[in-house]
Amino acid sequence: MTGMLYIVVGGLYGSEGKGALCAHLADALEPQSLVIRTGGPQAGHTAYDRAGNRHQLRMIGTPAVRRNDLMMALAPRSVVDPLVLADECHRLNREVHVDPHATWLQYRHITAEQDEATLLTGSTRKGVGAARVDRLNRAALTMGQWRDSGDHPGMELIRITDIAGAAQSTLAGGADVFIEAAQGYGLGLHTQCYPATTSADCTAIDALADCRISPWALDVVPQVWVVLRPYPIRIAGNSGPLYRETSWDELGLPEERTTVTNKVRRVGHWDPALARRAVKANGGSTVRIALMMMDQVVPAVRGMTRPGDLAGLSGTEDVKLVEWIQRVSRDTGAKVHAIGTGPDTMVFLAPLRRG
Repeated sequence: MTGMLYIVVGGLYGSEGKGALCAHLADALEPQSLVIRTGGPQAGHTAYDRAGNRHQLRMIGTPAVRRNDLMMALAPRSVVDPLVLADECHRLNREVHVDPHATWLQYRHITAEQDEATLLTGSTRKGVGAARVDRLNRAALTMGQWRDSGDHPGMELIRITDIAGAAQSTLAGGADVFIEAAQGYGLGLHTQCYPATTSADCTAIDALADCRISPWALDVVPQVWVVLRPYPIRIAGNSGPLYRETSWDELGLPEERTTVTNKVRRVGHWDPALARRAVKANGGSTVRIALMMMDQVVPAVRGMTRPGDLAGLSGTEDVKLVEWIQRVSRDTGAKVHAIGTGPDTMVFLAPLRRG
């Protein structure tokens, strides 16, 4: 039987908890499945391994911290900083396969983003936007050219591989393909938030294009997860509009800081219009919603891992949780299939696999 194709995307402005969800979804993957990460090193994601150790990554998909039998990869349209990637490979002691057509991010791209103009879009200044501009101008080099440019001591765990071909053979062999997309819908280049956006689009169909995977050619229906959180965030500074912006103090929550820049994030209230547009752009009622960080609004769920745990909530807490789940489903037109109950805990409300 053909394997399953999973796609996880953000439904807000990134930092919705995609990394934590992906780490948990990895438990459902068949052995020898392929995990593909899109995007570049401008944003980070966090996950915990089975021993409870916290890992912050910028390039490798978070399922790597939970499963040693998965093939980790970077997409053909990804932007790759070999130094960042090599460091993560060694920290995790994991081999990572990179498509030869991926863009090679070089030091000149990082320096190109250090001027004040990059502040207009809230850039993290890691060179990804500059590298993509170079690619559009046919001036960027590829990771295939990186491989051919000479020896790369300390980078032996980076392997150059045809990722689209690997995806096809993986699915045909009965294992799964899992795509962990970067950032979130509201940061998409062709959304209403332009120009305060990233340099790419951030939907499931874009993630498939980033990987050069056609579900029609592979005769497989993707299982798309859209990740949301009750209080959306944006990075510090002039990073664009944020619905009903507030402060961490007003919400009674500790400050959140970005993984890459360590700056305090901006925070706003639940944005039903943005969430609805994100779900519609990713498949409408067919998508599965993961509502992360629910311990921010119902603290009693913290640490829960099974649907049966929710039965222990008090009447008031139970009502509030149900109201939130119903609100999100009503606002988006899709069902909530999972809730995040803490940095390393989740409750799945429906089976992960078909049948």
